[in-house]
Amino acid sequence: MYKKKSYNYLKYGIELRNKKIALFIIQNLKKSKNLSINKLNRLANTYFEIGQYHNAKKTYKKALFLNSKSEITLNNFANFQKSTGNQKNAILLYLKIYRLNKRNNQNLKNLIITFMEQKKYIKIINFIDKNFKNFLL
Repeated sequence: MYKKKSYNYLKYGIELRNKKIALFIIQNLKKSKNLSINKLNRLANTYFEIGQYHNAKKTYKKALFLNSKSEITLNNFANFQKSTGNQKNAILLYLKIYRLNKRNNQNLKNLIITFMEQKKYIKIINFIDKNFKNFLL
């Protein structure tokens, strides 16, 4: 069984391993009548941290519906996909972020690491050759 990696995205500095605190955060965020993309991101990340993957996925999709070009949401959703074993979707999301912002070095690192974990070395070489041809000259 694939073991999920733990990420702590919340600004509260709270270890989300404490489920009571996570559930309290979820309740407070859900009380908001108008959930912004930032609040939806925090809500999805909280669901992810406590293992409610279905709710996390649904909430990431809601956030992306509000702004399909949000690099933060796309990155969080890609990390979620990768951590839950869906490497192919993670790569597609990292590629989408790359197309939106070629200067996002953290995303580029995530993309290349995910390719490497999948042992897709030819894809890495082709990606670098295609996107950094002028940079390397």
